[in-house]
Amino acid sequence: MLSWLAQSRTLLGMNARNLDYVRRYNHARGRRLADQKLRCKVALKKNSLPVSRLIAKIGTSEE
Repeated sequence: MLSWLAQSRTLLGMNARNLDYVRRYNHARGRRLADQKLRCKVALKKNSLPVSRLIAKIGTSEE
């Protein structure tokens, strides 16, 4: 019934992944770009990489 619990020691959580891999192997500038979806999309398009079509942009939480 709790077999997932036994496997949980082998699973990598988001925080551990970020600390162990993302932070260690990527520069701060690249992480900031990747964290902002619209800036990332513009950078990808500028380098002729395919991106999905933008449906809508939400500027504030009230929108």
